[in-house]
Amino acid sequence: MIAPAQHLAAVSQLRADPTIPLAVQATIWPDALAQTDCLHWQAPLPKALMALQVDFASIIAATHRIPFATALLDYTTAHRRAFHHPDKGIDPRWWGLARALPSDPARATDMLQDAYLGRQSLDRLLPAKQVSKHGTFSFEYRARKNQFMLHFQGNDPRGNLGRDRMVQRQAELREMTAAIARHAKPGASVRMSSWLLDIEAFNRLMPAAFRDSAVPVLAEKTQDMGLWGQFADGRGGVKTALAKTLLDRARNPLSAPAEAFPSKERTASVPQEVFFDTYLDWTARVFQARLV
Repeated sequence: MIAPAQHLAAVSQLRADPTIPLAVQATIWPDALAQTDCLHWQAPLPKALMALQVDFASIIAATHRIPFATALLDYTTAHRRAFHHPDKGIDPRWWGLARALPSDPARATDMLQDAYLGRQSLDRLLPAKQVSKHGTFSFEYRARKNQFMLHFQGNDPRGNLGRDRMVQRQAELREMTAAIARHAKPGASVRMSSWLLDIEAFNRLMPAAFRDSAVPVLAEKTQDMGLWGQFADGRGGVKTALAKTLLDRARNPLSAPAEAFPSKERTASVPQEVFFDTYLDWTARVFQARLV
């Protein structure tokens, strides 16, 4: 195996060498002939997911005897969708929106979804994120933390995490890792935060070191899609049985709201070389061959 410190040199030589024909590059870089980097605006989240969060906040408010607006702020993605993540500070418009919500859950859902879609329309006037998409996987580079942030979207109509789709998912991971290698940065890491890291069907796709690095996200509040994403069914609805489990658990006054979620959010992070070593053995072979 090539030493981790040599990966960047190998990648730099390969992508800078004009003598390597495109046809050859296509065999060692799956996306060399098809640029997958794109400007990306997130598709709207389903209204059914907002409705589930309204129901959850209603139950939490009643069970723990807190205002509905507080439950909605602390235990759903409503503030993040209408304004920004609450970690950046509560938007002064939030409390006005919360006070104006009708008591009827369906109408409250409509108002929150409208606020979310209105914010998303404004976001489209801003520069879009640069996202590299590879089937169900994608990543974006976050310069401030020198991280390649991974995402997964269950958009395969033939199935996403079943054993019969593992070959396809592994091919996407190889393609994605090749794209990361093309943009490799000194000292960069690969990171992901998601409920998916809490289930074996996803973890079996990942490098062992990445799996082993995963730790629980210890947060009392449940404001992130890394947690709520487990309920989306990929067809514009929610997973009915899983949603029922959530709401049933939420009615237990002795449990914290975060304990109601069937799968817990976890975060994993490793040096980029872990993915290179797992999926890009060709880097070592080509680099070493060129030194002979």
